[in-house]
Amino acid sequence: MPRLSGHRGPGVAVAGRVPVHSPVEGTRCCRCESGGGAATPRAECGCRRPAGPARPHLDRRGRAGHHPAHLTSHQREHLREKPMTINLAAPPPCRIGGLAWIPRLPGEDREDAVLMVRANYGLKKGFYQLPGGHADHLEPDWEAMLRHVKRETGIVPGVVRLLGKDWVPANSETGSAMGQNLVYLCRPVPATAEIQLPAAEPGMEPELDDYLWMTLDDLAEHTQPYQARRVRAMWEAWQHEAFANLRFGRPVPVERTA
Repeated sequence: MPRLSGHRGPGVAVAGRVPVHSPVEGTRCCRCESGGGAATPRAECGCRRPAGPARPHLDRRGRAGHHPAHLTSHQREHLREKPMTINLAAPPPCRIGGLAWIPRLPGEDREDAVLMVRANYGLKKGFYQLPGGHADHLEPDWEAMLRHVKRETGIVPGVVRLLGKDWVPANSETGSAMGQNLVYLCRPVPATAEIQLPAAEPGMEPELDDYLWMTLDDLAEHTQPYQARRVRAMWEAWQHEAFANLRFGRPVPVERTA
């Protein structure tokens, strides 16, 4: 019988392997495609490696790979302790927020101050926060900031640069996912500027009920602790022309190498 080389026609066994014909590529377990037994649906065996005809259970050097079906219980437990790669098509939920840092225009005998609005809803009710809000689906954070600030204050801010960001954890009380809040430094606004808070819907209370040019001395009295931490850190970055990288209002330590 002539020896086959190179071409592998339909139904031809190579090197003693049993060919498997799958109408849908990637639906069978690599253990089954290597001739180890009857075909098993991928969902049942837990296989995550791409299926293919050339011994997919081995790596490029012919060694056994870390396929779930081939791991010992100890190896599987070890893998559970490591961070898992996310599915880019379905990543974990994360809120993106765009906030504005709008300073008051400097003047004689006036302290530095930043514009903040008072929430009238939920756990934030009665506390001041930076104007801005969450980005909608596929909306960039800076566009979300511009949209929310115009709606909340009537101001169309002139963006200078990104001042900082603040990562916040998921909140089990409100059901909110973790989030990234990006704060944009904007051009100063005169203290006499007309601030227009959004009108309330018919039969509803207003979302925001006040605004304030906030100074550092006012923070403790008018803001929640995590908001006060965020504003203090952003204030320092603003004064020193720096960038604030925060984790729930606290600066993220930076390791410096020699």
